[in-house]
Amino acid sequence: LEALAEGKWVVTTSVGAAGLPLEHEKHCLIADSDAEFAAAILRLQADASLRQKLRKNGLELASAYSVDNSCRCMLQWIETLPVPSSIQ
Repeated sequence: LEALAEGKWVVTTSVGAAGLPLEHEKHCLIADSDAEFAAAILRLQADASLRQKLRKNGLELASAYSVDNSCRCMLQWIETLPVPSSIQ
């Protein structure tokens, strides 16, 4: 997520993507063999539109996990809690 938040293009393995909502060819390229990994890097070098798409989608995904967004979600949740009668 850190690399995505910095606008980097990511090539990872399925193990590296495990537990994250990453989609192949949307947020990153997923490659599990040496040959696939090398091919993915070469593909990124050659395809400017793919680089742009991965960067845009990666930044969008990473922003959902930012501290600011997490705090905003927590505050929204806190505002839904009932105020105890002892405080009112």
